[in-house]
Amino acid sequence: MYPNGQCGSGPNIFVSQQKCSTACNQPSGKQLPGCLIPPKILGCEATQPAWMFDSKMRTCKMFFSGACGRGMNHFNTEVECRQICLHQRKAKPVCSAEAKAGYCLGYGTYWYFDMKKNDCFRYSGGWCGKYANGFTSYRVCRDACSYSPKHLPPQKPGQLLQRPLQSTKNKLPQPFPPTNQNNISLQTTQQIRRPN
Repeated sequence: MYPNGQCGSGPNIFVSQQKCSTACNQPSGKQLPGCLIPPKILGCEATQPAWMFDSKMRTCKMFFSGACGRGMNHFNTEVECRQICLHQRKAKPVCSAEAKAGYCLGYGTYWYFDMKKNDCFRYSGGWCGKYANGFTSYRVCRDACSYSPKHLPPQKPGQLLQRPLQSTKNKLPQPFPPTNQNNISLQTTQQIRRPN
């Protein structure tokens, strides 16, 4: 609690101590073994949104899953993941919450997570996140919500896990080149020819 007469600012403000404790305290009890292993990614096209628990970051993250199998660390919703792995009986969505823009009021939550694209974007027009789906930076948003391809286990030949996302004006550049519909790199290369 803040001393009398002082107010806080930013996204770490709650209307009661109970709401603060529910959102911030570490869960009691042991985590289920399934929550501690990486999700099982099989060799089919990954198009369905799914959620996994990241035990290092202690948060539930979205990834695209295929329809040909799943492991123990695989949940249909963020809320289900939070209930099982974080022991939150009344879990509420954060990353899967609706992205609503509002006045900033000093919070600085300019970024939101988009489940359809498994990526983070800026609210347009300088607006901020009105509810839980608001983050202070692109990196904070990605770290909290997206199980990115760099964390996935090595691919076997012919295995398609996830297509890279197309860049947009509100998104930071991705660490891999954009692809077309045939998953062929659009990045051009120059051939250096020696004079004959």
